[in-house]
Amino acid sequence: MASFEHVKLIENLAYYVKSYETFCSKLAAEGTYPFVRSEDFDHVINALEDRETLRVLNIGGGTGYPDSEIISQLYKRHPLIHTTVVEPASAHIKQYQALASKDPLSGITWDWREQTWEDYWKSREESDSCKFHVILAIHSLYYVDDLEKSVLDLMSCLKEEGLLVVILVTEDCHYTRLSNSIAGNCFIKANSHILKSILDKHRIQFSEVTCPHDIDVTDCLSKEDEASQHLIDFLSHVVNFRKTAPPDVLSDFTKMTERLATRKGERLMLGGRVSTVSIAI
Repeated sequence: MASFEHVKLIENLAYYVKSYETFCSKLAAEGTYPFVRSEDFDHVINALEDRETLRVLNIGGGTGYPDSEIISQLYKRHPLIHTTVVEPASAHIKQYQALASKDPLSGITWDWREQTWEDYWKSREESDSCKFHVILAIHSLYYVDDLEKSVLDLMSCLKEEGLLVVILVTEDCHYTRLSNSIAGNCFIKANSHILKSILDKHRIQFSEVTCPHDIDVTDCLSKEDEASQHLIDFLSHVVNFRKTAPPDVLSDFTKMTERLATRKGERLMLGGRVSTVSIAI
């Protein structure tokens, strides 16, 4: 599709939060987040001493879902956990903090960092006390400037017997094809295929689990209310896409959405898959 003057969604974090929440509300129930296997954490838990604090780094924690569910499962297995949350959107941090104040997360200590991964990496102290047993990067590495560098830097933050869990869309995810079809607006700089190529290049072993991640796009094609605007803005990754896109771009985008979507009953579902890649050291 042709390029046009626009504001990228990631450049307006407050609006990004609203659009992202609508996007999440339209995800099919079975595709909310991929399965993270409990046994992946076995070697981490088994290597801990009884009174040792399990240190977790949560990159781009968003509103705390599904990250907090993974942390709560760890908490059931080890009673001492300290979690550092790195998240640039203040609205997301507030929602995550509200979630963290409730059981079963209330016994965990938290360190909240309102910043990007790159800013956190530059400001961190280079010491073992700043290394982590578990690092979670769930749908957050799309926005880093250099995926390869970020993955290797994240791995350098792991303690011995540590685990890095990265969740990304697969390369054939339909809704990311939409945003990337707009010239000059490559939102998806990362997917699981690119990640696995990086790991193979550096001979880093990993395990992978994939699951559906379908989204209901019916309303964004048939309605023009606020929720539909938020959804189409997230899919395009353009603020006020309907108002700023030229008619031909909007028409091409709509036709592409209809072509990629699958009808399930009265709903139009845009197919996607996500991959959980686990890297143990």
